[in-house]
Order: sequence, then C-alpha cells, then structure tokens
Amino acid sequence: MSRLAVITLLVSLYQSIDCIIPAPTSNFSECFAKVSDFIFKVDSAVAVVNNHIDGYTSNLRSNPSMFIDVGKPMVYTGGYVEHYIINIDSVDALSKTFHYLLRAKMWRSKSFAEGHFLILSLYKNISEVFEFLWKRAIFNVVILELSTADVVYQSNPFSVQNSCGTKAVDIDSSSCKLLKSINFKRTNFNGCPLWLVTTDIYINYTVPSLKLSLLLIDLIGLNFNTTVNRYVMNKTQMFPFSLFKRSVITIFISTDSPMAEYVSSERYYIHDLVWLVPPPKKMTSFEALLHIFQIELWIFVISTIVITVLVWWLILSIVNQKFCLNDFYNIFVNLICVTIWGTISKLPKNNALKCIITVYMIYSIHIQTAYTSGLIKALTIPLYERGIQSVSDLVSLNLSIYTHDETLLNLLLIDKNSTLISNIKKNNLQLTNNSKLWDISSFRNCSGLVTEQLVNHIKSFSNSIRIIRNNSIVRKVDEVFKIRSGHYFLQHINYIIRNVFESGINKKLWNDIFIGMYGRNQQSFVNSSAQVLTLKHLYIVFAILLVGLLFSSAVFCGEIAITWCVNHKFF
Repeated sequence: MSRLAVITLLVSLYQSIDCIIPAPTSNFSECFAKVSDFIFKVDSAVAVVNNHIDGYTSNLRSNPSMFIDVGKPMVYTGGYVEHYIINIDSVDALSKTFHYLLRAKMWRSKSFAEGHFLILSLYKNISEVFEFLWKRAIFNVVILELSTADVVYQSNPFSVQNSCGTKAVDIDSSSCKLLKSINFKRTNFNGCPLWLVTTDIYINYTVPSLKLSLLLIDLIGLNFNTTVNRYVMNKTQMFPFSLFKRSVITIFISTDSPMAEYVSSERYYIHDLVWLVPPPKKMTSFEALLHIFQIELWIFVISTIVITVLVWWLILSIVNQKFCLNDFYNIFVNLICVTIWGTISKLPKNNALKCIITVYMIYSIHIQTAYTSGLIKALTIPLYERGIQSVSDLVSLNLSIYTHDETLLNLLLIDKNSTLISNIKKNNLQLTNNSKLWDISSFRNCSGLVTEQLVNHIKSFSNSIRIIRNNSIVRKVDEVFKIRSGHYFLQHINYIIRNVFESGINKKLWNDIFIGMYGRNQQSFVNSSAQVLTLKHLYIVFAILLVGLLFSSAVFCGEIAITWCVNHKFF
C-alpha cells in the first residue's frame, strides 16, 4: 500500500511539472534589464502587471514604475501610461489583463502607437501571444519566455509569412547576450494592403482635395511598399465590417472632427469656410433713385414747396385784401418754374415776397444742380440693390442657413453670450440633397455655410453666386486622414505629410490639380461687390459743391447790393 502511495505521488509530481514556476536566474535578470533599457525611453513611466506571478518584477534601472495586481482594486491619480510589462502564464491570463486595463484610468487606446510592451511569458506557445496582441493593434512587442531565460522573441506582423498580421508564423528569436538593439520602426509592409475609404458625397463635392489625398496615399504606398485598395461607400454599399479590424490598415479621408476610436493625422490641406448668400437683385433707375433718396428727403422737398406756396399766397392775399384761387394757381406755376428752370415770369413787388422768392431760388439752385450735373445718374449707374455685406446682415434677414456637412456647424466659435451665433444655429438646416446649395444663385430665400472648395465647384457652372468671409466666428477646416486609434502606421503617414509640406510639393500639387479642373481664373476667386452708391460715398463731392454754391450765392447777393446802391446813387 505504501508503494502505491509513493507511485501516485511521483506521477502527480510529473504531471504538474509544467506548472512549477521556475525561479528567476541571474541570466534572466540581466536580460530583463537589458531589454528594458532598449525598449523603454529614459524616465518614461512603466506599469508592471503582476498577474499573481511573483518573483519576476525586477526594478527598472531608469524608469519610474508602478505595480498592478489584476483583479485587485487600484487607486491611481496620475496620467496615461504608454509602456507596460505584463507577466502571463496563458493567453487567458493576457485576455483578463487587457479586460482589467481597459477599465483603468491609466489606459488610453490612442497611446498604443507610441507604447511598448514587454511580455514575460510562462506560456510556451509564443505565436498565440503575438496573434492576440496583433488583433488589438499592439505591434511594438517583445516577449521573454521564462523557461528559456535569455531568448528574446520579436515578430513583424506585416512580413510575408505572417499574412499581414493574421498569423504569427515568422518569429525572430535571438540570444539576449548577442542582442545589440531593438527597433520597432517598420518601413516595409511587404505589400500588405492599405484600405482607403471614401464616400460618394465626398467624391462629388471635394474633388481637388480628394485627388490630393490620393496622391499622398500613393506616395505613402510607394515609400512603404504597400498596395492601396480603395473602397467607396454609398447608400447601397456601406462600410464592410472586415475593415473594422484593428490589424487592418484602414484610412478615412475626413475633416479634423472627433470620431470615436479614430485619431487624426497631421493636416495636409486647410479649407476656408465661407458664407454663400443670394446675389444682389438688379434694380431699375427709379428703384435706385427711391433707394438713395429716402422718404424723409422727399417729404422735406414736397413740404418746402407746399409751405412756400401757402406763405406766398397768404402774403399776397393780405396785400390785395382778398383770397383768390387764381392767385394760388399763378403762385404755384411760378414756383415750379423757379424750381425747374430757375426763372420767374413776373417779379413780385412786395418786399416780403421778394425775400421768399430769393430764399427759394437759392434752395432750388441746389436741387437743379443735383439733377443737371449728372449726380443722380452717377448714383444709379450700378443699378443693384444693396447686397448682403456681413454675417450680421444675413442673420437680420432671417434666411435659412444650409450646411452640407453636419460637422461644419461645430466649427463655429463657441460664445454662449453671442446672439449672432445662437441665431445662426437656430436658422441652420442640414441638407439632405447637396444640389440645394446650387439653387441659391436662383432662389433668394436661403443661404449656406460651405467650404471654399464647394464654392469653386458651383462656380464652375454658375457665375451668379456671392460669398462672405468672416474668420472671426468660424474656424477653418483641416483635411486629415483618420486611422484606427492605436495603429502605429499613423506615424508613417505623418512622416510623409510633414516631408511633403516642408518640400513645398503639397502646394504645387494643389495648384496643378486646381488649375487643371477649374482653370487659372478660378484660383483668384473675387467676390462680386455690386451695390448702390449712397450719399455717404459722394460726401466729398457734395462738400465741394456746397462751397461753390455758397460762393456763388455770396457773389449774387453782392451784385444785388451793388445794383441797389447804383440805382439810389450811393456811388
């Protein structure tokens, strides 16, 4: 019986030998310290996830570190942590670790691209560990297998054998003693496809920037040995879920607006937002005259004539001691003659009437001058009503403001105390059909907040449009690429964009594309400013004219005085 017990004990020990955690050796400690120095930046914070495996959380030489036990409550008040050391004994343990970290404050998926991971594994199937991490877009990984103590494992997900990150077949293993450096920068993707996703709306209305983005993507593909596949979404062909995988390089062309789980590249083009408003309506000369000389002026002119006629008739009736309608008619005719022709058929004998007619003649000279000098005609040459000159004018008219992209309205500068911004948002309508913006040149009951690129597109087939620029209340639109958060390929996109900007290629490409599509004249799009001239514009002309009239009046009065003196023999 005792022999059976001994045999049973030996068998159980043999079966459980794989579960025994080997004690850390000096070789492993040296290798751990060496790899840590290679992959972690100096003074950068590192989180060590223990996973209930003791003895393998050696102190880092130059990095502040924190120790985490999976499953236990954690109090953390610092910022995000990019670098991690994780102890595991199975893929399930790794899965539990990520489930735990995703709820931790230190974890941020957008920091994956810069973060480095050191996996200390008791699990011998290294390929499963790599595949698990690749599915979560974690590629900057080094694995130390605890049983071998001094072997370092790395793998490029985009090597030919690894089928573009789907299977971990090609795994590099090297002795820790011979290891001189660890480089995570991958500049060769071995033909693994890059998916560029656009929409049919984007293609139709932002053609120049789309062509520019395609040229940049082709340049990226050429530099990093990757093939570019393009996918166009529309109402019948939506986004395929297979491209949602983190390991697949999927890029969107978009504006720099928040998008869940996606991060933006550096901008490669900047759009100006402009206000598209109805053009001024053409006016007749009479409408322009009424527009210039407001009703108050006409009331003053007519009232002056009526009062002068009544005062003249009243004085004449008192002198003649009778009220006669025939006298009233003669006075009215004489006054009109003075107004229009500057003369009178018979000079009154009464001194009071002489003073009245003298004052009125001075007044009529000004009226005649305005007509005979051509000033009225000059004022009505443009024959256009006053157009919308500012966003304030637009809001005051209470027109509907259409936007072809819901994100454009978010670019308005936030000011809770601004009634202008609140009125704009109140009048905003989201377009279901972008061609509605084209009707603004024909229909005068709407306006739009659009990119200048769309204005140029409309300008190519419609010349009767008008725009207003106001950068004080609206930001500019940055054209960017968007990629799944945590994907290190974003670094390479930014690298290409930065070089293209610094070399000036970006501006040349845009000019070539723009001129090729719209012609050279479109590039210097000038806003039509047809409007009626007002008295304010010709203030200096009237001022000079007034001085001349005053001088002429003084000369006229002087001549009368001299004539009177001569007749009375004062000289």
